[in-house]
Amino acid sequence: MKEVGIIMMGSGDAEKISDVIRIFGDGIKVHVSGIVDGYTYEYIRENLWPKEDESLIVSKMQGNKNIMISADKAMELVNLKIEKLENSGVRNFLIFCTGHFERVKTKGFIVIPENIIYGILSGLGITKVGIIVPEEEQICDSMSQYGDFNPVIKAASPYKDIENLRAVAQKFKEEDVELILTDCMGFTEKMGRIVKKASGKNVIVPRVFIPNMIKSLIR
Repeated sequence: MKEVGIIMMGSGDAEKISDVIRIFGDGIKVHVSGIVDGYTYEYIRENLWPKEDESLIVSKMQGNKNIMISADKAMELVNLKIEKLENSGVRNFLIFCTGHFERVKTKGFIVIPENIIYGILSGLGITKVGIIVPEEEQICDSMSQYGDFNPVIKAASPYKDIENLRAVAQKFKEEDVELILTDCMGFTEKMGRIVKKASGKNVIVPRVFIPNMIKSLIR
C-alpha cells in the first residue's frame, strides 16, 4: 500500500484532519504525526514559544489549547518527525503548514505548501493577492513570503470565532485583489466557502488542493 506522512504543527490528531485523510482515500495509508506530541503546554511555553520578533507558527495541541511555536524550533522538530517516519518505511511527506520551511533531504519527496502556493500564484499571473493569516503577528512574515504579489493581508484565526473570519473576509470586498489565499492549513474547505461568499472573491484553500495534488502523484 502507498503511504504518506502528514507532519502537523500541533498535536498529531487524525480526527482533526479527517477531511484531509478522506481525500487520500482507501488506497493510501496516512500516518499523522505532530511536532509537539508528548510535550506539555508548560514545556511548549518554556522551550518552543517564539521570542520577541521571532517568526512563529500558530496551531493547537491536545486539549484544544492554542499554541505558538518558534518557526526555527518547528523546523527542527519537523526534521525529527520525518526521520522517524522514514525509518519506518514512509517515503512521501506533507508538512501541514503554509509557513516557510527549508527543504529536508529524504529518500522520497516532501511537499512544502509554501512552494506550491507560490508556483500557483505565479502560474496564474496574480499581481495582487489577498491573504488571511491566523494572527496579526504573522502579517509581517506573510508580507515577506508573498511580496512579489503585492499582498493585502488581514488576520482571522481558523481556531477561533467563525463570525470574525466572516467579518474579516467582508473587508476584502472593497480591496482590489484578484483572489484570496487562506494562509494556514487550519482553514477548512467550509471556511473557504465562507470567505468566498463574504468577500465575493475566488479563494485558494491549501488544505484542500495540496492533498489532492499529492494523491495524484502517488496513487
